[in-house]
Amino acid sequence: MGAVGNLRLVGVADVFTVSNGLCGLLAIYFFATQGTDITIGSALILLGFVFDGVDGWAARRFGTKHDFGRVLDSVSDAITFCTAPAVMVYVTFTGAMDDLEGVSAVTATAFDGFVMGTSLSMVALGWTRLWRFTTGGYLMPHFCGLATPAMAFLAIMVSHILSPQF
Repeated sequence: MGAVGNLRLVGVADVFTVSNGLCGLLAIYFFATQGTDITIGSALILLGFVFDGVDGWAARRFGTKHDFGRVLDSVSDAITFCTAPAVMVYVTFTGAMDDLEGVSAVTATAFDGFVMGTSLSMVALGWTRLWRFTTGGYLMPHFCGLATPAMAFLAIMVSHILSPQF
């Protein structure tokens, strides 16, 4: 199937799903290039919330053209609601104690290790939750775990409130 044939498989919901993932990728870019200014990246994650909500509505309203939508949604969510917030937390808090008076280098290094562990845990646990949901969790009669958009929102709030720049 050629490129035009593949485009016929793209539905309305897929456009919003990919837009969600692109928001996450752009957020990571801004976190990596803007130092401790997390404003633009945070706004992109919040825009990803909008696309994530609209893609579900669009899939129900217009239907889907393939069975890949749930996987595509999880990949986009993993980027926007797990990886991007983890990068934000890392960028915001790594080195936060370096210039504080009375804080030893050992304490500052230990804190940076804690920040790295927290960021990696956000990615690992968020991806695991999305994997479980994609492989059958959506069939469960009850909700299990912290939704990745909620984790992202919590990370944004904590990062903005506790940011050394704030």
